[in-house]
Amino acid sequence: MADLNASGTGPAPVRPGVDIGRLGVWTGRGQWPTEPGAAAEAGVELEGLGFGAAWIGGSSGQLPLAEAVLAATTTLAVATGIVEMWSNPAPEVA
Repeated sequence: MADLNASGTGPAPVRPGVDIGRLGVWTGRGQWPTEPGAAAEAGVELEGLGFGAAWIGGSSGQLPLAEAVLAATTTLAVATGIVEMWSNPAPEVA
């Protein structure tokens, strides 16, 4: 059975996928280096070890970290668990 759109009347829109690989790493925000360059190096190391995703737990402060890791890697998917709306302005999240 094909996926349906929200109204249930037709096919769901095609969305580009993100390949998270078979292995990923979940860590809390506090376990990452606070300096963006060091965090980027950690992301490059994870990517080099074959991990497909880095899940960064926490509710605030992880967006600059995710940005640094994404900028330094080529295949690593980076995800946050929660983005607290009171600490992270909407334009920054978008």
